[in-house]
Amino acid sequence: MLAKIRRSLARYLTEPVVRVIAKTKLSPNALTILGFLLSLVIAWVLGTGHLFLGGFLVLFSGWFDLLDGALARATGQATRFGALFDSAIDRLSEAALFSGLLFFYAAQGSFQESLLIFAVFVGSVMVSYIRARAEGLGLEARVGLFTRPERLVLLALGLILSPIDLALLIVLWILAVGTNLTAIQRLFYIWRKTRREKGETMSEQKDKPMSDIHFKFMSFGYVFRDLWHGNLRAKLEKIGIREGQTVLDFGCGPGSYTIPAAQIVGEKGRVYALDIHPLAIKAVEEKAKKKKLTNITAILSHGDTGLPDESVEVVLLYDTIHHIKDRRALLAELHRVLKRDGFLSVTDHHLKANEMLETVEGTGLFSLREQDEGLCNFKKGS
Repeated sequence: MLAKIRRSLARYLTEPVVRVIAKTKLSPNALTILGFLLSLVIAWVLGTGHLFLGGFLVLFSGWFDLLDGALARATGQATRFGALFDSAIDRLSEAALFSGLLFFYAAQGSFQESLLIFAVFVGSVMVSYIRARAEGLGLEARVGLFTRPERLVLLALGLILSPIDLALLIVLWILAVGTNLTAIQRLFYIWRKTRREKGETMSEQKDKPMSDIHFKFMSFGYVFRDLWHGNLRAKLEKIGIREGQTVLDFGCGPGSYTIPAAQIVGEKGRVYALDIHPLAIKAVEEKAKKKKLTNITAILSHGDTGLPDESVEVVLLYDTIHHIKDRRALLAELHRVLKRDGFLSVTDHHLKANEMLETVEGTGLFSLREQDEGLCNFKKGS
């Protein structure tokens, strides 16, 4: 879903300007080069210690960087070389920014900041390289929070807040840890994905929980994902969750949606939080206890809910379906427990929108009720 939010925001920010640029003779590759030159100027600004100004310039360069791809698509000039050229220049631009900041702190003898900037740059390179290498092998690795747009926004925020004591240092720590965790998360994701391609036996085809360390990395990333998404309770209310309902949060993870759902349905309602991982169940139970919520029932299961037929009004299937091998069996189980007037809410940023629709509607058990960007709500079929 985060990838879809990025694309929607990028279109909103670039379309008016791209319509104007498209009327000129400026090519997408020329915009890419101009963006790189802008990054060199910003590197000099940062290297000379003008961090506050540099923060606003980094934000501007991030926006400017969106224009070349948008122009290529709008004018039909998108090419494979253009995509490669843009990616290569993006890496150089990011290197320039961090080099300028590193020069500033190294000149001051600030060892901690210099080390953190180096760690951020290494993590950034690894995040991009792992995705590129995976795509070269025919795999997709878009998982993780700290992609280039998020890194630039956080860096800009730290620079703008640099007059506040320790603000930039804290942001550098977040970036250093977050980028490298994202790189590790992508490696784990590809490792798990390639294992499935080795021709496992039928007994091995059963869905398995991720490793404890992978789950902890994922939960850490969800903290930032939830901050990015904003008010999750408002999101759940928007899709139609109401007081007194019974909700199944299938693949609940650490409970990002379980807790706000329980707060909405109140004492008259109930939320079943199901996950394959024991740490997820533990996290949900601890959060429920901390929030003093007594209307949450945690279920540790590989897929069988154990709930009665037509006992649930809403099923949440968020960022889970890509993990499931036998998706038809899963959807049949969700169809069984869902009330006739209930609905299934699905989103998964690992799948393309058409793939997600085909997966759910292809069973003949559900039909699309409404779609909002990457989130789809399905009504129960007969």
